[in-house]
Amino acid sequence: SLLAARKASGNATVPTLAFLAAFALTLLSPTVFAQAKRYLAPTPLANGGATTAVALKTCRDPEISRSLTHVAPGLVLASSNISAPLLLLTDHEVLTGPYHRSEDAIIDGLRAFESDEAVLRETLARTDADYLLLCRDARYGPPPSFATTLAQGADAPGLTPVSGVDPKLLLLRVAKP
Repeated sequence: SLLAARKASGNATVPTLAFLAAFALTLLSPTVFAQAKRYLAPTPLANGGATTAVALKTCRDPEISRSLTHVAPGLVLASSNISAPLLLLTDHEVLTGPYHRSEDAIIDGLRAFESDEAVLRETLARTDADYLLLCRDARYGPPPSFATTLAQGADAPGLTPVSGVDPKLLLLRVAKP
């Protein structure tokens, strides 16, 4: 085997790398767990309620996604975790997804939602999105992300709420210049 050949030649690089990888994983695991826990922990909202990442999971429910079939089809910017059901169950096109081969589509599904207003608006303009879809009252990324502010019900120029969708969703029509 390659490992035996390296040991016989006195080259201990492979075992050393394996040890370093195991050591790094041991040190990083608590950090990764803490970050995940931070995103899953309940977060107080401006409206007095609380939300967790479970709320985003709720918005993936097929019946909730199907409520968008009553809205004129368009290009939807949604976080990566709720794009796939839209693609499968509606006539809308989606711009993001963790399954996507496009680096931009993966990044847009995360960065646009976890950043400030300028980043989200730049993404909407660059992608020429017709709609922005949010899970109502959900928390997107670390505070204070603009998507979280919108999901909590804040008004924003150029983003108009669309009626007729499941109340767990917030669909905003993007004004075109």
